[in-house]
Amino acid sequence: MDSMQRVLSYFREICSIPRRSGDESNVAQYLIETGKRLGLEVDQDSCGNVVLRKTISQTTPPTILQAHMDMVWESTGTPYQKGVSLRETNECLHAVGSTLGADNGIGMALILALMEDDTVQNIEGLFTVDEETGMTGAKELDASLVSGTRLINLDSETEGTFTISAAGGLNIILNASVECHKQSRFHNPKVLKLSVSGLKGGHSGLDIGTPHLNAIQILVRWLRSCPASNWELLELHGGTRSNAIPVCAEALIQVGDTSSEEEWKLAASAITAQAESVDHGILLQTSFEAPICKQAYTDSFCDQLLSTLAALPHGVLQRTPEIIQLSSNLATVRQLGDNVEIVESLRASSQALLSEGRDLVVHTADRASFQSSQQDYYPPWESAKDVPLHALFAQTYQSLFQQPCIMENVHAGVECSILQERCPFIQEMISIGPTIRYAHTVQENVNLSSIDRVYQLLKAVLRQLSN
Repeated sequence: MDSMQRVLSYFREICSIPRRSGDESNVAQYLIETGKRLGLEVDQDSCGNVVLRKTISQTTPPTILQAHMDMVWESTGTPYQKGVSLRETNECLHAVGSTLGADNGIGMALILALMEDDTVQNIEGLFTVDEETGMTGAKELDASLVSGTRLINLDSETEGTFTISAAGGLNIILNASVECHKQSRFHNPKVLKLSVSGLKGGHSGLDIGTPHLNAIQILVRWLRSCPASNWELLELHGGTRSNAIPVCAEALIQVGDTSSEEEWKLAASAITAQAESVDHGILLQTSFEAPICKQAYTDSFCDQLLSTLAALPHGVLQRTPEIIQLSSNLATVRQLGDNVEIVESLRASSQALLSEGRDLVVHTADRASFQSSQQDYYPPWESAKDVPLHALFAQTYQSLFQQPCIMENVHAGVECSILQERCPFIQEMISIGPTIRYAHTVQENVNLSSIDRVYQLLKAVLRQLSN
């Protein structure tokens, strides 16, 4: 079996195992059993991370190869427990009816294939849990299980483009107690639903610099376009995840009679006309709903909520010509019991800028009488200059493929930043990977020839490092 077939064989086995975030025990057991079959040293920490070791030198520190076990599971009907079914088209691997999980299943498969390769020695394979929802595995790693001073992360998604630094981030959670009317101002109120959908959305780091609209901001603009005396707010929610630009948002309002729907439709038409040049799929819809047993927000609380949502930053806040340095994503808004919760997701290329963004959001919350707290912090990965591992990858890539590679800084979180803090003995890091498109969606695919090129590159680099 050649190296490419070995990688794909491991990937097919991994795809047969359900492994969404928080459900990695079965794939962890698969890694442990595979490691034992290959005659490797095997360890697992209390968090669930797995470490495999191959021919560790007594004189030269090993190189750590790192990937995460979990995947984002989205499906058009395929049962989760069935795993991922594969199909091959036009030099790419796709899934049938679900996300593919090449992020980061291909990374795991590459490591296992290298563990089986007799020409590669002195490596540690580190497989972490829960990267997609909280980077818990990296944050809680038992650092005593690895000893390498170099780390190669296999979670990048463009072959030939290597990540050498990444943004840090955190979420600011804003909360306020709901204030409601005891009685509606309308004699016989009707419930009208306003919905925003059809937006492009995207990753809150990688796509934050594109002109993609935010559904929560559009909904707030729509609500504020009609006189507040003509309606009462019952409910408002939007967004799904802190790391995604919101693509949909909804509000339930009370109005005095059905004729007022035309006013909302006219406002929707004006907003759509201005917005569709940026997000041509934007859809603003109205529909009357059955009455619900719920009191409307007071006028003052409604104004407090909408003013806060309008004031919170969204998009790129600071940049250079080369990189985005600071950004904010107005990620979600929802009612939880008697409280309204807003999540603002920040990313920054340095700790100082991350603190600056945090202070801006907290100040906005304070002025609006919202309580604020911080969650899900991860540090920036601030790469040093003249790193030997980076130079080795650049030289080897040029030699193998007769073309230069690209070294980039990404405005997204990667586990390298946390592992660098968790394992201070790791002196050099880089992140590479094959070309994956549409990750986290049912259109996800991975380019087959790029997998082979990444394998050949890793093999050549590791042989030089072990010598």
